[in-house]
Amino acid sequence: MRYSIVETDFGDDETKNFGKRNEFASLTSLYEIKTLATVSGDFDNTENEEPGLDIVTPAVITESNEKWLAIAVGDDVSIFSSNFDIEHLFTQPFKTESYVRARRCSNGRFLMGLTMEGLLVVTDLWTFATVLEKSIRTNPSELFHDFMFVDKPGISPKLGTIAVVVQCGDHMEMQVRSMKTLEVAYRVTVTSGTALLPVSETADRVILLPWFNTNRARCLRSEEDAVKLREIVESQPEMKLQRLIARNQLDQAEQFATQFGLDVQKVHVARMEYLFSQSTINDSDEDFTKLVKSFEAVKDHNLVGEICFSGAITFDKYDRIIGLLAYARKRAITDSETIDRLAQASYILATYRLMMGPENARFDAESLWQNFVAGVQGEGEWCELFFSMLSDGLVKICPLLVDYLLSLARDLEIMDSENFPLNALHATSTFERILLKQVDETITATRQVESSRSKNLVGRSSAWHDQCLLVSETIENLSISKKSLEAICRTAEMGQILMSYSTPLGMLDTVLAAEYNFIKFIRFMFTHDRYSLAQRLVDAVKMVETYCQLFEKHSPLVSLVRVYVLYAEYLQKYATQELTVLQFLEELRADKGEKFLFEVASRVIDDWQREIDSAVVVWTEVTIMSVQSHTSL
Repeated sequence: MRYSIVETDFGDDETKNFGKRNEFASLTSLYEIKTLATVSGDFDNTENEEPGLDIVTPAVITESNEKWLAIAVGDDVSIFSSNFDIEHLFTQPFKTESYVRARRCSNGRFLMGLTMEGLLVVTDLWTFATVLEKSIRTNPSELFHDFMFVDKPGISPKLGTIAVVVQCGDHMEMQVRSMKTLEVAYRVTVTSGTALLPVSETADRVILLPWFNTNRARCLRSEEDAVKLREIVESQPEMKLQRLIARNQLDQAEQFATQFGLDVQKVHVARMEYLFSQSTINDSDEDFTKLVKSFEAVKDHNLVGEICFSGAITFDKYDRIIGLLAYARKRAITDSETIDRLAQASYILATYRLMMGPENARFDAESLWQNFVAGVQGEGEWCELFFSMLSDGLVKICPLLVDYLLSLARDLEIMDSENFPLNALHATSTFERILLKQVDETITATRQVESSRSKNLVGRSSAWHDQCLLVSETIENLSISKKSLEAICRTAEMGQILMSYSTPLGMLDTVLAAEYNFIKFIRFMFTHDRYSLAQRLVDAVKMVETYCQLFEKHSPLVSLVRVYVLYAEYLQKYATQELTVLQFLEELRADKGEKFLFEVASRVIDDWQREIDSAVVVWTEVTIMSVQSHTSL
């Protein structure tokens, strides 16, 4: 008979007993008796039973933990969820007979049960589906009584080796079997009633056997009548080394590997990874020193490079970060991806320190350093990180940006002459307000600095003394410029005159020189062979996009098309084997389209034609001069 009818919802029909009952040991206590579930037989499902047989009371087996409750009645097991209220999940029929043992694995996701006939059934407790059924019998007369994992499954329910207690004819054996071939790797005779006990996953392949040894031929008691705990230890050196490493007994593992001629590098790598985890958790200088020392024993340069990169984006101290990056340069790393990641980490570290200042650069979880780390890991764009820092008002700690904004105010007459000098006045006034807001706590007001022109007004006790002096000088210059611009504007308003400004040749040369120097820098980026060709182009495009965004109102001479033209000229000039000009143009067609390709190709051809024309002119001039010299002689 199938015991598959399960009821759990009894509503309010269950009697709440607050009166005198026989089961109460104390009449002064108050209890509530409530039925949670019932499992009963299905009298309509008896087609597999032989008629005339007496009804036999089924065996009932239960097992539970903090999440699940299992009740096996006869050939059926019902699974309940016991987190809050009891909830029936499913009822699973046993194959042929009830499980003699069921064990959980893979963090409780899978349930593995073994029947007496040797059928191993794996059930997924997340989907309540049977994912595997396999018979481990090698002889029809075998009867199984218990099993346990020897190779404990990981995420998947894949088994390598199991231990079973099996009855072989007239005697009992404990056997270690391979699940792949069912071959018996080890067997030992045991007594009936022997059970396998679960042990720690990091145990040294130990199987414990409670063994009751009794002499049934004697009626008298003996000292030999006792329960004995026995163990079977995995004797293969490779397996023992693996367990020593899993328990972090690394010194013993190294000694053991040396003694048996095993791969000692496994121990060195495990020690490096263990010390890395300890250093990140404990923040101990001693553990970090041991970590760096452990690098020397590891021969895999690429793996050491990966650990150095992970440490550079994990540790929150500058000396540790720069120490790991400096050590990585000493190793012969061959993996191109690892080299690029380490180079990027070094670059952003230098950039971050330059922008924040050595005294103000923090690397903890709440610092802006985490934004740079996210950029290295591909989780953010450099431009967005840069502009977010501007919006946060970090101008005073970015000297490069200060210099740029000052030069912008001076160049507005050339770049936007129609709106000058109001645009320059607006730029300087805005920048002055930003500076005043940022340095209000460390220096006096702008007017005091302007009137006194004295650097002594800056607090000498401030840790930002040098930076404050620099900002003080900047505010002086800004105040003078602002005052002059205000006077010009007042003169124009009062006189109602049309102001016109000539652009001196020297100033124009300065602007063109800035554009020319920027193009020279882009060309230099393409020749810098520390990075791959593709990475050089990506970096140049990002830089030009930032440049164009800053100068979007003034039509800069440098454009994205110009970058791709310079890149094609570099490929043609140096004749790289990695990428030819034709291959680059084909990739550009697929990425940007026909229109963009035509524009780039046209510019490239025009540049080549100009070079040819220039060479012809030079050749002609040289030829004429040579002829004239020959004639005069």
